[in-house]
Amino acid sequence: MISKLTAKNADTHVAVLHRVMAHRIIYGNECYTMHVATIYTDGSCTLEPFTCETPNTRFVNGTIKIDELILNEFNRKSALIKP
Repeated sequence: MISKLTAKNADTHVAVLHRVMAHRIIYGNECYTMHVATIYTDGSCTLEPFTCETPNTRFVNGTIKIDELILNEFNRKSALIKP
């Protein structure tokens, strides 16, 4: 199973909009156990296995589902706050 869903280029500066850790994260047709989902201002998302606590990461005691509608909504909201 590949955990990192979206590779980030080190030269590209994209701010983190939201980070959440959950017992189970459903993304696409896969279920990721004990992973951290990071949603960026461009609407992209990465999933990585939980290894240590990270500041400003919310914890969900259960299952969350990330789909294209959620990513599009985050992308729309981030566009509203850009200078």
